[in-house]
Amino acid sequence: MVFWLGLFAGLIIGWVIEWVIDWRFWRRDQAIHLDQESQLRRELESARLEITRLQTQISNETPAAPPSPDRLQDIKGIGQAFAKRLNEAGIFTFVQVGALSPEQLERIIKPQEWQTLDYSSWISQARALTQKTGKGG
Repeated sequence: MVFWLGLFAGLIIGWVIEWVIDWRFWRRDQAIHLDQESQLRRELESARLEITRLQTQISNETPAAPPSPDRLQDIKGIGQAFAKRLNEAGIFTFVQVGALSPEQLERIIKPQEWQTLDYSSWISQARALTQKTGKGG
């Protein structure tokens, strides 16, 4: 009889301890995560509203005439494919290439891992070609 009473008491005490641990640690963390999630949802909604506002602002502006494009392939290292990627990013002139940073060029070009490109050389060549053609920006 004492054995069964001890077993029953141990089960009850174990269950109470597990319940306290559950409420003290796990459920509190869950509440914290829910608060963070709701905050992130509010920030996302705010960002969506800002994007909508900016898109409306852009659509209301009159588009500027695009600059007369330069032949970007004249820069050593830029072929047809890279020129197309630059054009898709809105880069059409030597002035625009010369105004970019190497990091910006890398983000636009998105080279393969095996490709080693000298973006600094592209920038300096573009600046030299700008001076040579007499187009200032």
